[in-house]
Amino acid sequence: MTPANAAHIRTVQARIRKLQPDIARAYLRALRQIADLLTTEELEDIVAGRRTFAELFSDESLARATAGYRGAIRQSVQDGARLVVPDLRAQVPRIAAVFNFLDPRVIQAIRALETSAMDTLAAQVREVARAYVENGIRDGKGIPAMARELRTVIGIAPHQERYVDNLARELREMSPRFKDRVLRDKRYDRLILRAIKEGKPLSEPKIAQIASAYTRKFSAYNTEVVTRQITLDSFREANRLSWEQAVADGYVDADSVFKVWVHSGLPKDPRPEHVALNGTAVRYNQPFPNGQQVPGEGQFGCGCSARFEVRPVRRLAAPPRITSRRFAGAAARVGV
Repeated sequence: MTPANAAHIRTVQARIRKLQPDIARAYLRALRQIADLLTTEELEDIVAGRRTFAELFSDESLARATAGYRGAIRQSVQDGARLVVPDLRAQVPRIAAVFNFLDPRVIQAIRALETSAMDTLAAQVREVARAYVENGIRDGKGIPAMARELRTVIGIAPHQERYVDNLARELREMSPRFKDRVLRDKRYDRLILRAIKEGKPLSEPKIAQIASAYTRKFSAYNTEVVTRQITLDSFREANRLSWEQAVADGYVDADSVFKVWVHSGLPKDPRPEHVALNGTAVRYNQPFPNGQQVPGEGQFGCGCSARFEVRPVRRLAAPPRITSRRFAGAAARVGV
């Protein structure tokens, strides 16, 4: 990784840390409002199969519950644009305000970003509810018990609910494998190990308490993953839109603006395609070779970004200016 790439990544990460708390708070409020949409009776209907998820988790109800979340995304793009201004001024010193939040292109881009975030959230809520009910039926849980507990797991991912279920089973079996659970609440470790050593099973209320703590850890982790990605997407979109606005307003020559793919180097298992694209430069309004306008757009766990550069414009040499005397001489030589 070049020093320029490393510095760019540090800058992007610092700016994301400024924006993410507001997004995270809005996301958590949306989850609470989604959970509050359903009464106990409706949850029991879902568990019993009398009503479908689509009826109760409709797009309209989710849209109402997530209005604040969508507003936070719009604000994040606007704030991200302000954070991009120092980069613009560094390369285009005469630039002033360049981001028009009411520009139709900006509105369209933000709506696409909101739609992506809402689709992810809606799919996750529906899938975790479905997975929870399926696991509850398999484990022989009663309908009222599942209905009461369903509301508490809406904030986790579908596969994470299975991990919680597996932890509860390991505690009942007094298996030391519980220590492999990285997100467990370690405050309970001493209690669990003592129970295993003495051969005294934990009570069901205590197992439920430990599993609930594990669920909260997963919910916090899931919130961090989701909101970090939507914040990064918001910032990347703000960066792209700001430069496009600068070109549209005539602050910088369109032929001189390039964007360079910067691979974050952060994931343990980086995408080979993204590693190969590191350092690839294209025109500011052209897609990268993989078809993406914005590096890593919509890909969870991707920290890639674009570094915009203003490069000298290479013009074709102008043809020599022919005066009337030179024209007369040239004409005489060719017999005109």
